[in-house]
Amino acid sequence: MDDIPSLIRELRVDWEKTLDEDFNPLPCALALSDSDSQKSATFKDMYHKLDETMTNIIEKNYQGFSDFVLLYGHAFKLNQECYNTLQMIIKDCQIIKNTYSEDFSHLSKEKRELLDQKKILEIYKALDTVKNISNFLNEKIERERFQEASTDFLNIYDLTNEYDLKSLKCYKNLSDDIISLKTSLLNNIFKKIKKTIFSGEEVIENKALLQKEDLEDEYIDTLGCLIRLGELKELDIYFYKNFSNFFFEDMQKIIYSCMESDDKVTCLVKKSVLYILNILKTFEVLISLIKNIDKTNINLIQNQENYFEVEIDDEYHFFGKNGTIKLEDILIIETKKFLEFYSKIKDYDQPESIFSLDNVLDTVDYSSIFLKKYAVSKRMENNSKHDFKISYNKYFSIFKPTPEVLFLFYENIGVEFPKLKENIRIYITEKYIKIKDKELSSKINDIILSEHAFYCDFKNQKLIFFEKLVEIVKKWCNEMKRIGFFDNWNVINQIFVSVLKKYKECFLKIFKCNLIIKSIFKFDSNGNIDENIILERNIRNEINEKEEGIDKLTRFLMIKSIYKEDLIFKKNEYLKILITIDTFNKLYDLYKETIKGFEKNQVIPELEALSHEFEATVKIFILALNFELIVESMYFYIIFFRECTYDDSCNETLQKIFDIFKEIKNAFKIVQINLDILWCLNPILEIFSKYSIRYVRYLNVNNLEDLNVYIEKIELIEEIFYGLGSTTGMTEWLNILKSTQNNKSTNEEEKILIDKISRHC
Repeated sequence: MDDIPSLIRELRVDWEKTLDEDFNPLPCALALSDSDSQKSATFKDMYHKLDETMTNIIEKNYQGFSDFVLLYGHAFKLNQECYNTLQMIIKDCQIIKNTYSEDFSHLSKEKRELLDQKKILEIYKALDTVKNISNFLNEKIERERFQEASTDFLNIYDLTNEYDLKSLKCYKNLSDDIISLKTSLLNNIFKKIKKTIFSGEEVIENKALLQKEDLEDEYIDTLGCLIRLGELKELDIYFYKNFSNFFFEDMQKIIYSCMESDDKVTCLVKKSVLYILNILKTFEVLISLIKNIDKTNINLIQNQENYFEVEIDDEYHFFGKNGTIKLEDILIIETKKFLEFYSKIKDYDQPESIFSLDNVLDTVDYSSIFLKKYAVSKRMENNSKHDFKISYNKYFSIFKPTPEVLFLFYENIGVEFPKLKENIRIYITEKYIKIKDKELSSKINDIILSEHAFYCDFKNQKLIFFEKLVEIVKKWCNEMKRIGFFDNWNVINQIFVSVLKKYKECFLKIFKCNLIIKSIFKFDSNGNIDENIILERNIRNEINEKEEGIDKLTRFLMIKSIYKEDLIFKKNEYLKILITIDTFNKLYDLYKETIKGFEKNQVIPELEALSHEFEATVKIFILALNFELIVESMYFYIIFFRECTYDDSCNETLQKIFDIFKEIKNAFKIVQINLDILWCLNPILEIFSKYSIRYVRYLNVNNLEDLNVYIEKIELIEEIFYGLGSTTGMTEWLNILKSTQNNKSTNEEEKILIDKISRHC
């Protein structure tokens, strides 16, 4: 190794020219071809030196080269084997994916070790576990072991997510089976809950409905399954999509169960109300259970708490926040459909619908009509079997639709479902009350506008219209009070306004004397009666009102003439006046009784105003009756005063005055009205006295004998009027007469009378 540098120097000296680009090897080769030449000997010597040196270098420094070549060959062989093994694994995996085979026996030990390293065996084991779980799910679902089934599904979800089984082609078919089983589980849970909520069978069979405790024991685990699986939304969707059909099916069965009842309407209403309230109650209990389930002990799916805390706008959101409100809304819609069918109300503005036999149940017992040996009996009997197909268009009709269904339903629904009660109330108002109001107004108008409406029925002592009006109004009021409808007071108010108006017309037909009319009423600039005076009269003091009226009448009687055609003076006419007053009083009582319900919690100004008008009108009739008696008495007294000859005709004239009160008292007895309203006796004597004093010069007395007879007659009048109930007399006038009788004159009237007697003497 030490000779290497000297050998390299020697090569550079002797052989450096061989490195030149223009080196020509041919001369050198020719020189070396001669083995005996000096150059050839030198070349061989250099060759041997180089060979020996290279051999030493290889032996000492590159001894491991041959070992490396051997190792490379071995490594290459192993690499080739690994490559082939991986290709086979890939091929086997493809087979497993496509065939779902768990048989690993054909794999070598090395392959199985590689599979373990890649966790492929865990994937296969997860698939195997999922398949084993799914094999027993169907049985658990059928046996209603819902809690175990839901736990299995949660385990399947965990394995699927952990090993990403959805990415495997072989999992697709298994996944479809799992989805189908889950659908089956949900449907079974939904049906169980549905059977509890829509309890038509229990209502039909009059079974005791499940209480909250029963529901809690039976359904807390079932509802917990839905919550754990995160399927409350599916429960909502299930009920939302099928609610109408479930409700309809049960109602059809309930309707059918009422067919044999003696009172189909009451039976149907009571059962349907019980059914509807039970739906609401059961829903509320289930919602309460859902909210109260201990969520800490179950694995809630993500966002599941939205159903308990967050208000969601989905229309099917029954079981979440505000779920009861949504339930009530849809329950109201379905109930109104049922009520609309069974309480169809004739709208007088709409044409009548054509009768159809659709959905009318055939309940005839054909076996009792046809002998069983004939084919017709069997055929007809089969056609009328109690098995029925449900048509989702119309309910069965087991009786003629009637508003009675609405009223009974409204009464029976009570306070347990106030929202439904209020909706039915609105429906009755819109669909029934308006029509009934229109019908009522029409009937009342027909009655009071008829030609003989205000004629007297002397047998019953009422005006002809009264009994019919009372019957109609009371029937209407009973319907309104029965269902608590007191908002449409305006209708009844208008009816009594119309009747009151007719009474005013009746007044003018009965009392024809202008003196009476002008004494009671005021007139506007057009000469018409001022209607406002009626209300004013009710506000003023009654005593002052009488005094004012008597003063006006007295003034008129002092200066106006009384015409015979304005007088009544007939027994039947007095009776008619009293019957009219009595009827009006009873009508007023009817009005007060009617408006009690309307003014239950408030004072309605319009009703109060009409009540005042009633009172004022009654007073006007009583005032007019007394004025009529005053005028008629005055008419005959004037005749007696001016024309009396103090013979039998005198007695006849006075008798007519007395007959007026005899007839009116008899009329009072017949009609049985309190005589307290007859207060005109005192004013009559006062007016007699005032008139006599005012017109003393016209007294038909020509001598003392006439005067004495006249005084006797005046005293007789006083005596009879005292007997009738008068507390005053004609004292002032009698004093004048007696002074004249004694030929004493202390005032102008006495002088006039003395002069008159003296002149004729």
